[in-house]
Amino acid sequence: MHHPLVGELTFDFRFLQTADAEQLRLMIYTPRSNSGTAEKIERLLATGVRHANGSSLSR
Repeated sequence: MHHPLVGELTFDFRFLQTADAEQLRLMIYTPRSNSGTAEKIERLLATGVRHANGSSLSR
């Protein structure tokens, strides 16, 4: 994925599901190792994230 401020972000993902509810799955995305994505996300969080309407997002 490309972010306009920090550039390319690369993620790995996994599906988690239980035996009791096979129709339900949770997809979890994590920054790919050695891609620089985790550091780019940290930079975005440190500078503050804003919604499209201009309001800020608190951590």
